[in-house]
Amino acid sequence: MKPVVVRFVVVFVLASLLAGGLSAVVIAAQPVTAPPRAPAAVAGYNANPPTTLVKLIFIHHSTGENWLNDGNGQLGIALSNANYFVSDTNYGWGPTDQDTTPGTIGDHTDIPNWYSWFTGPHRDTYLTALYTETEQHSSYSRPSIGPGGENTIIMFKSCFPNSNLDGNPNDPPAASADMNSLLDVAHAKRIYLDALNYFAAHQDKLFIVITAPPLATGATDATRAANARAFNNWLMTSWLSGYAYHNVAVFDFYNVLTSNGGDPDTNDLNSTAGNHHRFRNNVIEHITNQGGNTSAYPTSDSHPSPAGNLKATGEFVPLLNIAWHCWQGDGACPGAAPLPDLSGSQLLVNKRVFEPGDAITYTLRLINSGVLSTTVRYTITLPSAVVTSTGALSGMIVVYAGATVTPTVVVAQVRSDLAAGTTFQANVNLNDNYHPVFSLNFPQAVIHGFNTYLPLMMNDYAGPVIIIDHTTTGLSKIPPYWINQAKALLRLSYGHTSHGSQLVSGMSVFTNSLYAYNTEGSIAAGVLSLADYTPDGDLHHLGRRDAHLSQW
Repeated sequence: MKPVVVRFVVVFVLASLLAGGLSAVVIAAQPVTAPPRAPAAVAGYNANPPTTLVKLIFIHHSTGENWLNDGNGQLGIALSNANYFVSDTNYGWGPTDQDTTPGTIGDHTDIPNWYSWFTGPHRDTYLTALYTETEQHSSYSRPSIGPGGENTIIMFKSCFPNSNLDGNPNDPPAASADMNSLLDVAHAKRIYLDALNYFAAHQDKLFIVITAPPLATGATDATRAANARAFNNWLMTSWLSGYAYHNVAVFDFYNVLTSNGGDPDTNDLNSTAGNHHRFRNNVIEHITNQGGNTSAYPTSDSHPSPAGNLKATGEFVPLLNIAWHCWQGDGACPGAAPLPDLSGSQLLVNKRVFEPGDAITYTLRLINSGVLSTTVRYTITLPSAVVTSTGALSGMIVVYAGATVTPTVVVAQVRSDLAAGTTFQANVNLNDNYHPVFSLNFPQAVIHGFNTYLPLMMNDYAGPVIIIDHTTTGLSKIPPYWINQAKALLRLSYGHTSHGSQLVSGMSVFTNSLYAYNTEGSIAAGVLSLADYTPDGDLHHLGRRDAHLSQW
């Protein structure tokens, strides 16, 4: 067994030898433990644009082209204004499709084709070209010069024929699927599930799924329209439920286009009614029950009208920003509701060391660092070591997001019959209506005691022995590790009269911060805690009869 305690004592004994004098030294070691914390809350959504220009590429066909166009959906302008540098693919883009012929990979963006893009044997050929693409293949505004490097955000969308889904709304995923699979609910689910394997392996990219837009009423039937609704709801609520990462997000373009402001040329962008997928009042809304299952913005066919595309632009860009910051780690993630966070609340006592009969004050300071205001119910439990308390031990109080409040200060009296060294602690239960009820502890208090813990030296110590006695004047012989251990773990109480002050006076010659100490007994990192003149008064030559002391 190593003589750890011996080395804790060394610094203080050496100081006594250097300074001279005969005084009482009380040494007590206590472990330092972290207090329990409240459950951590999710940070707030961050809908601000990226701070630097980010490269984004959009895989699409004609509906996406209209959505990007400055004279239609104006998505290109909105993305540029939000600090995204947009490139895109369209019909005829890219390498020859080696999985589906004829044509290029850019010709094929139906749901089964995502197998070729993200799962099939030639995906690296297609995606290498995609990641390095910088050109426009549609008409929209963007900055004249983009940043270097590969495209960071990969956004992809199938067109409205993919809302003509066969099968049944609750069909489970098929066992397998590829580019030749049927266009039905089961195979569509499998295509997207298999793509997650690629997404998980490429955390350096942010993948944004845009759901296929709805068909016009005359271009589908109620069964297939209901299947489209069910599949897109599955993408929104279930597809990512077991996915462990934050580099995939979904925008429900389909749902946004299923309600309007009265006609296809009037949208309901900022309306409280209608179907939406948007960020509003600090909440992500996905409202699906205030419209139909077919397009509310038909034109001569199922291409959305400019009004519908403008609604989609207005609702999509803030959600893209949120997905970006979620992936970057500086904002909450979609699906994680904003919460209050009381984990940083402060529980204070007026001091840590008490005499029997002293007054003790417990202060509860609630700090809500979350983004949601809430009503907090608190219940303080006092230890049996204190009596005759005043102040509220329980109650309710509103704590606004970002606010600090002090709902109660409890004053009690330490019992007069407590023995030296008795420890006691109060705690509080907090219910914020969002987390399970949790408990936090006030700092532990102790009745003043004067005990000496003497070092134990075992004769089978295998390491080199360091002897510090009256012949030793070189502090450098004491390893800094043990000096730091002493500062971290010892709490010293030093009772003396005038002659005893020589010891502390001797310590004052230490100028190296390694030997930092205080004389008020406070606890601070890197500082030896010394309660000087504690206990006070005349200790006599043989020591006070009401305490156990060691004389030096």
